[in-house]
Amino acid sequence: VTITSSPNNVDSGWLGHNFDNTERESVSGSSAGGTWSYRFGDSFERGSPFFFEYGNLYATSLCVGLKYRTGTPQDLILEIREAAGIYPSSTILANTTLDKGEVTSSYQTICTNFTKPALLSANTTYFWVISSPDSSANDTYELEYISKWNTGRGVTSYNEGNNWQVIGSNIDYYFNITGSTFDWKNE
Repeated sequence: VTITSSPNNVDSGWLGHNFDNTERESVSGSSAGGTWSYRFGDSFERGSPFFFEYGNLYATSLCVGLKYRTGTPQDLILEIREAAGIYPSSTILANTTLDKGEVTSSYQTICTNFTKPALLSANTTYFWVISSPDSSANDTYELEYISKWNTGRGVTSYNEGNNWQVIGSNIDYYFNITGSTFDWKNE
């Protein structure tokens, strides 16, 4: 539940059940390469560009393949950000926290809904970003990768998102973002 309020008044509220969700499009794929390009934690962050092709859609959920690797794990932060050229900007459009207890030492696909869906414009590049700044090591977690798509440009930051670099080869992060339309209900 997200509530926007002023003193003594509730101006608006977003409830997870006040819409009919119709999945319209899913996007997958991002380039990555080299051992350190898919490990993250502490000050290391990872991300990938994506866009919805078939219309303005709400980004509702993110699925990502990952596993725990080493060190003391802490919760993970997943975000949708605006693009600043070929890198993520600091503008966060949607986010969610993934409990560290959900990640095991074997690769698994974990799906999570964003706290509040973000309306994204068609054919506009955005980035998903994953981090775990409170984890003890830069390689606490590892993204799953496959040699398949080579459709995007994975990005990495080694200093908590202050600077980004493009990484690339024919190894792709394993992820999926769902875009949906909503028919709002007046409840």
